[in-house]
Amino acid sequence: MQCLESRLSYARNHLHRLQRTNVLNIAFPIWYDGHIGVINGLHLGRLPNRPVGWEEINAAWGQCALLLQCIGKKLNHTFQNHRIVPMGSQSKVVQLSISKEFPLYYTTGGMRLLSAGKFDTAMINFLDCLNQAQQIIEHTSNIQLPFRIKDKGKLQDPDGQIYSIKWNGNSEENWTKALKMMLINMKWIIAALSTKKNKKAINIQSTPSTIDK
Repeated sequence: MQCLESRLSYARNHLHRLQRTNVLNIAFPIWYDGHIGVINGLHLGRLPNRPVGWEEINAAWGQCALLLQCIGKKLNHTFQNHRIVPMGSQSKVVQLSISKEFPLYYTTGGMRLLSAGKFDTAMINFLDCLNQAQQIIEHTSNIQLPFRIKDKGKLQDPDGQIYSIKWNGNSEENWTKALKMMLINMKWIIAALSTKKNKKAINIQSTPSTIDK
């Protein structure tokens, strides 16, 4: 009997640890390397003194797309106006009103100007979806994320400074700053989702530790 109760106690403790594990935080670790945000070891942004390759940036966007899709599912929310299509370094955002795909990646070939415009549209639409998730989190969790998401792909820091997520016509510094702000908000959302999950978790400690004979 003692052996069985010991196993039950171990199982309860193990389940408790699993319930407290933030799976999204493990699957999508977000950090920073200086002024550049990093997701899953991939740099999202570039600077004049740190020219990160577009292959890595595009792959980082793919991780962001997959993470945002997971966030939507966790919230049981279908994004309005857009659909995120995670496809690694060639992910896309579909604008539902016109049934058109926009590439969430940048190409450096001969059609760079055209590519930049579509890339900007994809990033703006992505940020709109993130804002939907952010509003749900702030409403249901009674927290405020660090950065405000504004219209047309802009983010605002606590000092009121505005940064655009658009690449075309923007400086690398401001673009990279906007991306870092976006990643920080995503990291906060991950933490908020974990808190919501733990509040709804089964109270393991209340489970009987003995077996009826």
